[in-house]
Amino acid sequence: MTRRKVWIALLVCGLATFAAVGLLEYRWRQSLLPLGVRAPVITYAKETTWGWGPGGNETGVIVYRMDRTSAERVRAGGIAWLEGEASRPTGPLQRPAADRRLRRTYSDWRTTPLEALWSGHGEHSCGREPGLGAYVDYDDFRCRVDPEVIARANRVLQTPGAFVARGQAGRIVIVAPAERLVIIAYNG
Repeated sequence: MTRRKVWIALLVCGLATFAAVGLLEYRWRQSLLPLGVRAPVITYAKETTWGWGPGGNETGVIVYRMDRTSAERVRAGGIAWLEGEASRPTGPLQRPAADRRLRRTYSDWRTTPLEALWSGHGEHSCGREPGLGAYVDYDDFRCRVDPEVIARANRVLQTPGAFVARGQAGRIVIVAPAERLVIIAYNG
């Protein structure tokens, strides 16, 4: 085998690995969406991880673009749809496997506008305005999220017509059908 063929084989293997990791990451992020909500386009994702398993810590924000059908269903059905009808899977990435159903379970749905959430920084001053920035920058663990993403999420939280819920493992979801936007933030 010539050197050129070896280099080509190594390049192909590297690109295949890169593509496989990207696909797995995409599928994982899609599996966090509430059941019934289709948002195939991820417009922003930022995560910081320190450690794995018990004692590990991660924080991040994922912003999705909802498809028109999902946005119309959420707008028309509101919290009742999100709590009931949305429990039915809408696609192959939303199969009702036990682990996926757990990740997709959100509770305590509320409508916006909400009073300023996550305004207390405790003994730490993260330098962020109250809202999603303070939630993501909780405690000593920081995730440098684009300030425009934080500002947009905070605007959604203060504008009527969106829905917010809590999920497993320190996760929250914001569903804004008027903007066709889903934001998932987590810390913990």
